[in-house]
Amino acid sequence: TNSYIHDNSSAYAGGGLSNERTDGPFSVSNTVTGSTIASNTAAFGAGIYNRDANLNLTNCTVSGNLATGIVASGGAGGLQNVAAALPAEANITGCTFTGNRITDPINTAGDEVHSGSFGAVSTVNIRNSIFTGDPLTAALNLRAYFDGTVPGGGVITSGGYNLSSDAGSGFLNAT
Repeated sequence: TNSYIHDNSSAYAGGGLSNERTDGPFSVSNTVTGSTIASNTAAFGAGIYNRDANLNLTNCTVSGNLATGIVASGGAGGLQNVAAALPAEANITGCTFTGNRITDPINTAGDEVHSGSFGAVSTVNIRNSIFTGDPLTAALNLRAYFDGTVPGGGVITSGGYNLSSDAGSGFLNAT
């Protein structure tokens, strides 16, 4: 709560915050409230990497994070939500994602948020949030990826009252 996570780096994922269930029978769930996650770098999920876990973001700012990885399934500079062995869910409420960037020149990625399914369902729920992207890229603000193995795949849902500097990849409704 009310933290400033900045100027960190990771060779793989989660330059600012990594929330992962890697082994064991216990679920992983974290809540971040009123915090800023900024200017972090990683190959994937430079700001936040959430894998096979649950994450709640409320009234947060995620900005200026840089993802440098290259992978066909894409990724994100802001939040990368990944479901590999188990379902992953990220709930975003009242947050601002701005100026995050992924530098992958080959594959479709999302500057701000990526929901990727790699064997389980990845869900990102968004409400009352703002996504502005990075003017240096042509990447979408939001992106979902589905590898074809699990019905439902990578999901992004809107609870309404969201703004995006692009069309929100069709995920955001008009309320």
